[in-house]
Amino acid sequence: MASRLWLAGIGAVGLLFCLALVYDRWIVGRTVRALVEEHAQALARRRAQLVRVDDYGVEIDKAWRREIGHFFERVILPRLGPVQQRIALGRRERIEERIDARARAQPLPSARPVRAPAGKGIDFERQCQQILAGRGWSARLTPASGDQGADIIAEKGGMSVVLQCKLYARPVGNKAVQEVAAARTFYDAGFAAVVSNADYTEAARRLARRNEILLLHVDDLHDLDDRLRDPAV
Repeated sequence: MASRLWLAGIGAVGLLFCLALVYDRWIVGRTVRALVEEHAQALARRRAQLVRVDDYGVEIDKAWRREIGHFFERVILPRLGPVQQRIALGRRERIEERIDARARAQPLPSARPVRAPAGKGIDFERQCQQILAGRGWSARLTPASGDQGADIIAEKGGMSVVLQCKLYARPVGNKAVQEVAAARTFYDAGFAAVVSNADYTEAARRLARRNEILLLHVDDLHDLDDRLRDPAV
C-alpha cells in the first residue's frame, strides 16, 4: 500500500513538473508573439535601415542580425522568468527567425517623410552633433559657408569622419554623396558619411558603394563606431 502511495506521489510530482514546463513554454511563446507584434513597425524600420545590398545583389545583413540579437536579449528575455529564459535561450534561433520574418512581412509607411519646415537644416545638424557627442565623439559643426561638403567633422579613438546632414522630404540623391566624398579628401578624414531622416535613391546607393561612403539614418549615429570598424555593415 505504501509503495503504491509513493509511486502515486512520484507520478503526481512528475505530472505537475510536465504541466509547469508546458505552461512555461506557453508563456514564452505568448510573450514572444506579443512583443514582436508590439514592436513590428520599429523592427521593420530597423531592418530597412540596416540591411544593405552589395554590387552582386547579395543582402548584407550582419548589422540587422546584431539588432535581432539585441531585441532578443534586451526586450524579450527581461520579460521572462528564470525558467522561461532558459527555454527561450534553447529556442533562440527559432525566435530570431520569427523576428526576422515578422519584420519582413510588416509593411512600412510611405517612404516619403513629413516635409521638414524651411530653415531647420541647422537644427538637424545640431541634433546629429549632439548624438555623436553623447556617444563620446568630438564633433564640431563646420562654418555655414565654405564647408567643402561637410557639415560635421567628428573624431574618436583615432578615427575621423566627415558627415553631411540632410533633412529631406524626399530620398537623398547623388549630389550629397559626391560632396561628402570631396570633403573626405579636403579634410583628410578616414571616413565619410551622409546622414538623413529620409531614404536614399538607388543611384546614390550605387555611388556610395563605389566610393566607400556610408549612407545613414539619423538613428544609426548611435552605433557609428561599429559601422566604421566593420565595413560589412
